[in-house]
Amino acid sequence: MYNSPPMIIETQDLNFGFDRHRQLIKNLNIMVPRGSIYGFLGPNGAGKTTTIRLLLGLLSAVPNKIYLFRQPLEENKMSIFSRIGALIEQPSLYEHLSGRDNLIVTQRLRNIRANRVEEVLKIVDLHKDARKRVSAYSMGMKQRLGIAIALLAEPDLLILDEPINGLDPNGIIEIRELLIKLNQENGTSIFLSSHQLPEIEKLVTHLGIIDNGQLIFQGTIQDLGFAQGRHSHLKIETNDNTKAQILIEETFGLRLSNDGNYLEVTYGDKEQIASLCNLLVSAGISIFHIEKAKSDLESLFLNILKKA
Repeated sequence: MYNSPPMIIETQDLNFGFDRHRQLIKNLNIMVPRGSIYGFLGPNGAGKTTTIRLLLGLLSAVPNKIYLFRQPLEENKMSIFSRIGALIEQPSLYEHLSGRDNLIVTQRLRNIRANRVEEVLKIVDLHKDARKRVSAYSMGMKQRLGIAIALLAEPDLLILDEPINGLDPNGIIEIRELLIKLNQENGTSIFLSSHQLPEIEKLVTHLGIIDNGQLIFQGTIQDLGFAQGRHSHLKIETNDNTKAQILIEETFGLRLSNDGNYLEVTYGDKEQIASLCNLLVSAGISIFHIEKAKSDLESLFLNILKKA
């Protein structure tokens, strides 16, 4: 039996407003699986930064509405925040100090082991520039240094608000590769907000879309496509596309397009992909290449906002 991963962040009917006449967050139910990279999307003013400030205890919420590591936030702030690293928009750095000295300041304030400074410099690939003054750093380097500060305490969870905002294409790639590395190699769960939809599509495993303080979608990108009545497509190359096409159409009742080199197959879920592959192999058909056609997150995002 398949067991879903535990939630590292969970909110239960979370509401928030600075006065009772205007709710900024309305019945928000976020579920972030442990080990995921969760992209939190929404237009300006939707409530993304307010939600992040609530998760970090920078704004006060009604007790027992926010759970981190399956513990209520209000009752366990010290133990919870010791396991979290956070970066809200641009990092606050001492520009006259070196990158290493910026890390040492936080390391000493938080009583973190001294050799962790060199470890995080290597993780974010700043060890060669550690002696430079931060004033000489590029925007991407400053952002990586901010993430390095967030990583000092070896957090299980990173919460990042617009981590690629204002970066040039090279800086965006650097941050994307760093976050994927942290997730895949270190097992760090990541919750991030962003406006960069094409970049989010390359990075995240899960999505939450918020509009006017309400969560209007939550799931994977594939789930989003299905929710909008769209289908996902496979491109398949075999040693006998004609035979493969006839076999798939007869077995699954699907209509395939065939351009001679590839078959394009509409599928419903992962189990159907596995069944399709087993069918072809059992029939003696060799599969040379198979890939999922890329979804267009921007169009799906805009479509779901229009419906909302």
